[in-house]
Amino acid sequence: AVNRDNSGQDGISGQQQAVKTAPDFTLQSLDGQSLHLAEQRGRVVVLNFWATWCSPCVQEMPLFQQFAQRYPSELVVVGVNLQENLDTVQAFVTKIGVSYPIVLDENGAVSELFRVVGLPDTFIIDQEGVIRKRHIGSLSWDQLDAYLIQLGVGE
Repeated sequence: AVNRDNSGQDGISGQQQAVKTAPDFTLQSLDGQSLHLAEQRGRVVVLNFWATWCSPCVQEMPLFQQFAQRYPSELVVVGVNLQENLDTVQAFVTKIGVSYPIVLDENGAVSELFRVVGLPDTFIIDQEGVIRKRHIGSLSWDQLDAYLIQLGVGE
């Protein structure tokens, strides 16, 4: 369900309904570029909220990397780091070899918009910007593959 909060921006509640458009946002990536969620339309988006101190988050990052490399024209993976500084995140991402876009939610506003309360939290967003699945906790290869096949990725 899409809710309006006091700021007038859309947010996601815990309730499941058929159609819920992902709240739009713009965040800065590690390379200093702005990533605008709405500009990703046309491809499926795997939006993953994570932190370096979250071991289940770290364990699923190679999975996201493999899917991003396997389906570059159909899929974009975006890692939203929750409230850590640029130097910490950059060093970590370089060390583990992730090349998909990582953006910094420095003040937690985007996490709040998506009603993230625990990590990892992953949203599968279709080509039109509609959230099709929310997965709280670690994702397995089979789970992510099944979610993506439902949206025509990897068929």
